[in-house]
Amino acid sequence: MATLSFNVSPQMNEYIEQRVAAGEFADSDDYLRQLVRADEAKLAWLRVEIQKGLDSGISPLTVDEIIEQAFAKHEAA
Repeated sequence: MATLSFNVSPQMNEYIEQRVAAGEFADSDDYLRQLVRADEAKLAWLRVEIQKGLDSGISPLTVDEIIEQAFAKHEAA
């Protein structure tokens, strides 16, 4: 396993310590590993969604029509 060393502001350090003290994480290393895992998952999801958009092709609708449909869908929900 690789070892990293970096500085954080006192405010960031306090926040990390609070998260650990709350019992959500075993230690600051555990918290930072979880942040990286969450970032990896978010990026993987985003890549899938972008590919879905690319695969769906070009819409025959105008931008105004797309926005209108989005507002109508939101209002119906």
